[in-house]
Amino acid sequence: MDSNNENSGIVKPKAHSYARFSSSIQAEGTSLKRQIPKAIAFSNKIGLDLQPANIMLDEGISAFRGKHVTHGVLGAFLKAIDIGKVKPGEWFLIEAFDRLSRQNVDEAMGLFLSITNAGVIVATLRDEQVFKKPLNPNQLRDSLDDMIASNKESAKKAYWNKSAWEIKREEARKGGAKLTKVCPAWMYLNEDGTAYVLIPSRVAIVKRIFAMSANGLGIHATTKTLNREGVKPFEGDRWTVDRVQAIIRNRAVIGEYQPHIRVGRDKRQADGEPIKGYYPAIITEAEFYASVSARELRKTAGKGRKGDTFKNIFSGLAYCSECGSKMYREQRNKYRSSNVLYCRETRNGTCTSKTWQYDDFEKSFLSFVREVDLESVINTGTGSRIKTINGELATLNGERQDIKSRMKNLMAFIESGKESPMLAQQWDKHQGRLDWIASRTEHVAKERQVIVDSRRASKLVEFAGFPEGLSDAELYTVRAKAAGQIRSVVERIELYRPNLGKKARQAGLWTIRNGEWAEPENTPDSRFDRNFMVRFKGGASRLIYPDGKDAKEAFVVVNMGFPADQRDKLPRATRTAEEFAMARKGKL
Repeated sequence: MDSNNENSGIVKPKAHSYARFSSSIQAEGTSLKRQIPKAIAFSNKIGLDLQPANIMLDEGISAFRGKHVTHGVLGAFLKAIDIGKVKPGEWFLIEAFDRLSRQNVDEAMGLFLSITNAGVIVATLRDEQVFKKPLNPNQLRDSLDDMIASNKESAKKAYWNKSAWEIKREEARKGGAKLTKVCPAWMYLNEDGTAYVLIPSRVAIVKRIFAMSANGLGIHATTKTLNREGVKPFEGDRWTVDRVQAIIRNRAVIGEYQPHIRVGRDKRQADGEPIKGYYPAIITEAEFYASVSARELRKTAGKGRKGDTFKNIFSGLAYCSECGSKMYREQRNKYRSSNVLYCRETRNGTCTSKTWQYDDFEKSFLSFVREVDLESVINTGTGSRIKTINGELATLNGERQDIKSRMKNLMAFIESGKESPMLAQQWDKHQGRLDWIASRTEHVAKERQVIVDSRRASKLVEFAGFPEGLSDAELYTVRAKAAGQIRSVVERIELYRPNLGKKARQAGLWTIRNGEWAEPENTPDSRFDRNFMVRFKGGASRLIYPDGKDAKEAFVVVNMGFPADQRDKLPRATRTAEEFAMARKGKL
């Protein structure tokens, strides 16, 4: 491995050595100890310049599927040839052709020829054969034989390895020994390999994560809470969004294990149905699907971060009645009155609507939308029947989302041309379950509607405000639950507060008074001319004109689409028509 001999003036050809092994056992054994010394000895024997920097090693990478080319140092070497960094006349040393490739013969030969066609000389160290342009036909035939043999050997190993895993999976489905010691972080495999043992402290953390999810806390809020409280993660020094998300999507919490098979070079695909009871379950299926449902609801209606105390419980539900765009909450300065809901199109100048003072709107909404079960939220009313029903509906919705995801994966598999009777049976099984879920959901939803209708007349459900004296974390949890309750009942909220002065100006109705342009004298006060429409799930709606001076009062309440026998129980206006007229004129 000495550098060029300066005394004799002879320049030694530059050499590159490539060694590869596919498992840690080979690294610890003779594979690595054999390949590199052979390259050094060969270089010294024929006078090549093999420097340590040019000894390449692919550790733990198989050549059967070509990963050493796509992910290994061999790929970098081939690129160096393409860009001219490795020049014609330089040498490439390998122990044998099975170190270069174990792929099928056309891919292996193509790889070999891409090197020799670039003028690089290839040497196999086991038999000290040298290959360079133009290639010797007899050598080429022998090379083909070696490549075919290498591919057959690897294919045979892959087949037996696959067969062994198939047998193991079948035994696991029958309740036999566990497949591997690799398992979720809240358990470990016992010494005889027959059962997984739970780690109580970690199980408690996982259960809490699912409880927070079902109660309305998103991934970011859950991660922040765990870190703020100093909860030790299962790995690393801090909880991350990815770690929390991995736990909350892991069906191992309900005892399931999904076997996979390799498809192609790098893809894994589910192999049959999940094995139920493979792991010890730590939560119920109802709790798991409640979390799935809550995440789906947050994804479609309540995306985004919510601040330290979940400041906007209408996130994703509030829309501008004038232009139809979403409305957002914003704290514009330190004063309470700057906490507003605004239409995003006002920033672009395409909408003229005015802002709503957020706290007043929240108070008004909760005062006149009694269908929301705040009793179970604020007082943790575990005995509340509507809370139980909402829980079941959440479970049903979560299971529906999960089954639809599985059916989507099945469809992709079928469309790839791999349809089979087993796949058809799985599809029919999932469809049957979806039909049952739809029927059960309809039945339970009707029961909830009966209870919601009966609640409207009850004075016990009037909103008295969120509890005081709570920490930010406690208040966040309560308000997150409230937001979830609202989304379970309400489809959409449309807020209307026109900028009447600006509209009059655009219409050319402003006049000169006292030497200045001014809006018409009879322009109503928009604090009293504003209203919001609540559209409930199921089709009913309620229009409310709140009192601009007292959010718990309303000048007009119009109920539409409710059952006739419920009309007497629905919220009504607390102000008279005369008071409304006076307020609009600024005389109240």
